[in-house]
Amino acid sequence: MFLKLTCVAVAASILLLTGCTKPPNAPGEIRQAVLMDVDGTLSRDTLDLLGTRPFAQDSVRAYLDLGYEVVLLTARPSVVEIPTTLWLSTQGFPDVPIYFADRLLIAGAETRRYKRDAIWQIEDELGLEFVLAYGDSPTDFDAYEEAGLDPMSVFALLRQSDSDCQPGAWAECLPGWEDHLDFIDALPPANP
Repeated sequence: MFLKLTCVAVAASILLLTGCTKPPNAPGEIRQAVLMDVDGTLSRDTLDLLGTRPFAQDSVRAYLDLGYEVVLLTARPSVVEIPTTLWLSTQGFPDVPIYFADRLLIAGAETRRYKRDAIWQIEDELGLEFVLAYGDSPTDFDAYEEAGLDPMSVFALLRQSDSDCQPGAWAECLPGWEDHLDFIDALPPANP
């Protein structure tokens, strides 16, 4: 299998890596989910292990509070799984599934294909439908489009050093998460 799914639990200041599985869906039940990239989307910039974008954790929590599943999909290789999950935990992110590549990927077409195929696999294995997605790079946007996500449900996060969001099929370029919290709060609960 080319993906690895992990969850992080912190108890008594000890990091415990546990398998993360959801109970099986009822026949025909598909849960609504939100897909998020990590580097440059939740973190301040690509490969940033020092800090997160302000209000990124609040956005993840807001989706969970509305009943949406949240899944993180990164092109980071699984060899950085432990530092990445520890970083997410120490930054205050809720415990959500995160998928890693099984090896170092070459940026561009290889990353796009990995993310596209991962989206299909995640939706199939977990019984999810990604109704919203977030990213910061053309490979994110291309993968989302190729996987069949509606471009009007894709949001681009502006990179710190850029004046415009990266090219791709997306509905809105977000300077950050803070102003987007009102959008999230106005959404109906998942699977009403």
